Amino acid sequence: MPLHHELPIRVNVLCTTRTLRVLMIRRPDGDAWELPGGMVPAGASVAETGVEVLAARTGYRRTIDSGLSFSLETDERGAVRELSYVLDGGITEGIPTEAIELKPGCRWAPMAELRKLAPVVQYAIIASGRSAAFPLLTNGDFAARAPSRLRTA
Repeated sequence: MPLHHELPIRVNVLCTTRTLRVLMIRRPDGDAWELPGGMVPAGASVAETGVEVLAARTGYRRTIDSGLSFSLETDERGAVRELSYVLDGGITEGIPTEAIELKPGCRWAPMAELRKLAPVVQYAIIASGRSAAFPLLTNGDFAARAPSRLRTA
């Protein structure tokens, strides 16, 4: 019987403002801030997982249908261990009024404060500024809405 191997897929969501703020969450270790994100459950849509992760981690809801960057994460031997996406959570004029009541541990951070971002996030910020998003397709088409499989524990 053949073994079935699944490639872990991580999503992070980049939400920005024209006033150069980025929606960030405090890392569980409390040391730094990062983009809201999580793992895509087996069989789930990347886009829908991005919507669910953003809402679960921050309380902020956005429609997501495109990506800004992706990276194959490899081990020291070059074997692929994870696929990582940064999804486009959109650009707003200022801090959205519906996002004022964020969950604890979330904030709209000035971009100038961001330090040591992963290259996949740096490229996503550049792509966002250039309006260079790519569509998120499942089986060659925009993903149909499926029941949530996200575990937020």
